[in-house]
Amino acid sequence: MSSLLPRFPHTLLTASVCLHFLTCCPQVLAPGHAFSDPRLPSFFSHRSDRLPGQTRAEMSLATGRAGEMPSESAASAEPEKNSRSLSRSEGIRALNREVVRLYQQGNYEEAVKHGLKTCETARHHLGEDDPELEACLSNLALIYKARGQYSQAEPLLKESLEISRRTRGENNPDFVTGLNNLANLYADTGRYSEAETLYLQSLEIIRANAGEANAFMVKGLNNLASLYNRMGNFVAVEPLYAKARDLLASMPGDNQADLAVVLSNLAHHICVLGRYVEAESLYRQSLEISRKTLGEQHPQVARTLNNLGSLHEAMGRYAEAEPLYQEALAVLTASSGKESPDVAAVLNNLAGLFKTMGDYPKAERFYRQASDIWRAVLGEDHPQFASGLSNLADLHYQMGDFAAAEQLYERALTIERASLGGTHADVALTLQNLAVLYKATGRYQEAEPLYRKAHEIWKTSMGDWHPNVALALHNLAALHHGMGRYAEAETLYRQALDLRTATLGADHPDVAATANNLAALCAATSRESEALALMNRAQSTNDHLIQNVVAIASESQRLHYLKRLRGEMDAYLSLISQGAPPSPRAVADGLDLVLRRKAIVAEAEAAERDAVLGGHYPDLVPRLRELTTLRQQIARKMMSGPGPEGPEAHRQLLDEWQAEKEKLEVTLASKIPEIGLERRLREADRHAVAKALPRGANLVELVRSDVFDFKAVAAQGQPLWKPARYLAFVLAAGEPEKVVMVDLGPAEPIDRMISDFRSEITGKPEPPAARGIAAKAEPMAAQDSANRLRAAVFDPLKSVLQGRTQLFLAPDGDLYRLPFEALPIEPGHCLIDDLRISYVGVGRDLLRFGMVDPARPAPPLIVADPDYDLATDSQAASSAPVQASMPPLRELFQTVRQFDRLPGTRAEAERVAALLGVKPVLGNMASKSLLAEAHSPRILHIATHGFFLPDPERRSGQNGWEQDWPANRRNRGTNPLARSTENPLLRSGLALAGVNAWLQGKGSSVEAGDGILTGEEASGLDLLSTDLVVLSACETGLGDIKVGEGVFGLRRAFLLAGAKTLVMSLWMVPDTQTQRLMGGFYQRLLAGEPRADALRGAQLAVKADFPEPFYWAGFVCQGDPAPLPARPRNP
Repeated sequence: MSSLLPRFPHTLLTASVCLHFLTCCPQVLAPGHAFSDPRLPSFFSHRSDRLPGQTRAEMSLATGRAGEMPSESAASAEPEKNSRSLSRSEGIRALNREVVRLYQQGNYEEAVKHGLKTCETARHHLGEDDPELEACLSNLALIYKARGQYSQAEPLLKESLEISRRTRGENNPDFVTGLNNLANLYADTGRYSEAETLYLQSLEIIRANAGEANAFMVKGLNNLASLYNRMGNFVAVEPLYAKARDLLASMPGDNQADLAVVLSNLAHHICVLGRYVEAESLYRQSLEISRKTLGEQHPQVARTLNNLGSLHEAMGRYAEAEPLYQEALAVLTASSGKESPDVAAVLNNLAGLFKTMGDYPKAERFYRQASDIWRAVLGEDHPQFASGLSNLADLHYQMGDFAAAEQLYERALTIERASLGGTHADVALTLQNLAVLYKATGRYQEAEPLYRKAHEIWKTSMGDWHPNVALALHNLAALHHGMGRYAEAETLYRQALDLRTATLGADHPDVAATANNLAALCAATSRESEALALMNRAQSTNDHLIQNVVAIASESQRLHYLKRLRGEMDAYLSLISQGAPPSPRAVADGLDLVLRRKAIVAEAEAAERDAVLGGHYPDLVPRLRELTTLRQQIARKMMSGPGPEGPEAHRQLLDEWQAEKEKLEVTLASKIPEIGLERRLREADRHAVAKALPRGANLVELVRSDVFDFKAVAAQGQPLWKPARYLAFVLAAGEPEKVVMVDLGPAEPIDRMISDFRSEITGKPEPPAARGIAAKAEPMAAQDSANRLRAAVFDPLKSVLQGRTQLFLAPDGDLYRLPFEALPIEPGHCLIDDLRISYVGVGRDLLRFGMVDPARPAPPLIVADPDYDLATDSQAASSAPVQASMPPLRELFQTVRQFDRLPGTRAEAERVAALLGVKPVLGNMASKSLLAEAHSPRILHIATHGFFLPDPERRSGQNGWEQDWPANRRNRGTNPLARSTENPLLRSGLALAGVNAWLQGKGSSVEAGDGILTGEEASGLDLLSTDLVVLSACETGLGDIKVGEGVFGLRRAFLLAGAKTLVMSLWMVPDTQTQRLMGGFYQRLLAGEPRADALRGAQLAVKADFPEPFYWAGFVCQGDPAPLPARPRNP
């Protein structure tokens, strides 16, 4: 059942076996993880040879006789003879106990020596038919089996079984035990039909002699279920585990420990089927029972911790997986010793986790530790050691060291063939991995026979309906696909699709993977309609999977998962944009897909925030506050840099806090069921959005999409992915069936034009923290670059807009950095003169517009002209500036040594405050703590320095998206946990009172803190009832651009905090024009004009006197454009 066996699978590298644009059927997601292995995972041995003292539903390794002790009547018949016999039996029993002790210590070599001697002694002194000899033979066989010496184990198990049959017949417990032990060996060596026969025979004997409500029946049902799970007979598995569970519940006595094992095994089976949420619940039940019945330090608790860690890893919850593995490792080290195979197993799992996270040095270290233990304990000829070699090979493959990987695979294959035979399922797995490597290095002809051999082995050993057979069909199809042999590939894809649908269910991700691959093939053969139908089928499955991930994941885990799915949407858009003219329905479906995929993470986080702060979950409010505090704590530690503890301890502490932050995010996600993302996204289609659009308005949904070339032949060196392009979907109010798609052209030239346009407007680019910091060049004439840019991004849309003058723009990529209003139509005349433009993150945002939070907001809060030099009375905590050793702070020092006062912001704030009827917060009161303690001011206006620090270690690929092999283009080598130093919300912020004192190492007040409000901290502000946030600071609209998710910076932070509308700047606007623009904006706003129109009116007024876009076009409005809602004033 769930005992530890020294056997771990190795990884089939899915990203390299498929000619497609999504995650291939996960042959194995990570080494050693139960649910991801097409074979039986190590921590879920379907049965094991139970050692004394372990309470599990498995057959035992006996310390004495396998049957009952001689009866007293038999002993009294011949007292002297029986006395000698009993004395000899006791001696044999003592020798046998020593064998078991050596086995438990992992000293297999000595255990074998003692076992051979014990068997010889028992045979000599007790004869061929003595039950003690039966026990000795069985134990020696089980030790051989543990060492992978199956040929030596089998005859011993058969002899032991025959002794039991001769001496006591078949209707005895020892015979049943012997049947199961021999069946276990057959299962381990891939002889499944023989194993099934013996398991069924043992169940018949148990049923006939003892009925069903007994421990032997539970063990037998468990073993048979686990065999069927291994064979892929999934339909039969769950009923058997369920029956075992029900029998345990009906049996007298304390059966809780066995129940925990059955629940754990059932959870494993459900994991195989992709039902992760159900599996997690069962694992946690099992863990709770094991802890109560066996104690915190029992190995069974460690096994369940390991399995739960594996589940979290499969779901992308890496921050939760590692501590579970570490806890399991600590328990097993204490109970089994540092050099036990059990410890090696967990080390192997940890290595797999670090490999998945891109920490290759740490992964290699743990893999080698595990392999060293297996080599020392089991020997170099053991199949477990071979699996360790394969894991190392997988790691070298990921690192691009194909030569080393190939050598390791070959060595592992040699060991497995020698120990398991050439037709074992594990041999097939290694053949598949080696074929993956050959294919990745262009050796298609060498890969094909390996794929075929693996398919043959799996089909023969596991039957026609095993998922591994479908896996082999899928991979072989992908190989033919990559070679341009489409007819052969299609036949195999369809077989794999039918088999996977039948065995795994229509909503399994492996089914979606094959459907997408088949769709790509149909597109390659000019069958676009069929391809679209298959892609829609796959996307429907992914919608369900996204909901499952979002419901149990942190922000970074969600982003990582969605990034893996991004290629599927790109391929879909490639199909409808790059081939024959698509049908209107295909274009409409494309827009629906975009509406379901863009900005999903922000959608989920907004739903969580609204649910908690809206009063639906008062018990979760403390957890949300705790999360906010932890975010602030991380930000402060990041900005302060290492203290006396040193850089390494500083980094470790940040990592621990980051892991704790992710745990809190997961807790909140899992406890708020009405996020209902799948339903929300399904309802947010073009019909709903077209209905929400104001009369006469258009939505322009912009998408930056990489282009998949369906007709490229990978084997001929033709690239499958081409450079990205910008697409625009135009949807008119009330016309959901008239969606128009416009291809705006290659993205890279447009991005360059945007940079040129911005540069010509603002002058030579300046440091990002620079409002008023550095001397600014005079603005340059922007007409030439502006006309080129307008011709690229707007002119193709003019005919489609049909004269409508209100636009809702949902940008993507670098288009977020472009104020469309500034694009010229003719000299002195820009788009702002003819069009009313509002910005949204995605078109479905319109569905939330007009919703008013019932809570009464606080009065407006106007913050400006902070005293950047504010310090404590003592003035100096130290004379030296803060050490800038962490990347964000280091870049801030490189950019600016101090923030200069902005006197113009005081006048701006006084004027705005007077219009709103409040007093501005200025000088030393304009502090970070003031904002942190504010509760939903109706309007929040902040006029100060803002900054955004670009990522110094920008990842490869356009806009940070890796252009990997087409399977899932996963980012090899990057950490999906988004380590704190890489968090863009920590690289953007606002300067407040005391910042200079802090930067210079002078003591700042408690209220001022470090004087910097980072984007991470801003995202935790209470703005749930805030109707408008105005960031009158430089470049507050900029940030890291993540294609499909928007701008990660202050823009995202304040919207996540709850702001309904955000006005922000795309460059530094001079103080004079800013004061005038803001005054006009608020006057119009208070007069009842819509928020976006009020900004437009103010910009036009400034434009009349200062025509250059530099002076008026820097501010944009995102969010609800409507007038401020009528709200009762606070008393």
